[in-house]
Amino acid sequence: MELNEEAISWLSETNVSLAGTGQTTIYTVPTGKNLIIDSIQPVVGSDAGASVITAGQVGALTDFLPATTLTNLNAQYATARLCPIPNTTPLKQISYAAGTVIQIDVTTALGGATNAFHLFGFLY
Repeated sequence: MELNEEAISWLSETNVSLAGTGQTTIYTVPTGKNLIIDSIQPVVGSDAGASVITAGQVGALTDFLPATTLTNLNAQYATARLCPIPNTTPLKQISYAAGTVIQIDVTTALGGATNAFHLFGFLY
């Protein structure tokens, strides 16, 4: 077995521009596998400003991460762990089937163009 099938691991790194709105594909689930996302960690190139993003599968771009404002990522190399916030009721997550395309959707663009978005999760 691969490490990404036995532990939460780093699955991808993709540049996502926060200087313009739109979707950026960050991962496609491999054939014969399902994916459970643990988190997405952006590392900004300069300043995210008041950019707003969502994340999830194509056609449901908020099913992993609802609208999230990145105002606290206000310096080069600033990072944060982006994931749904659990509470006392178990937080439902989605298992993504093979071939599912995972995207970041920049809905408000007020940041820089060079930002590394890292996807963490595991395959089964």
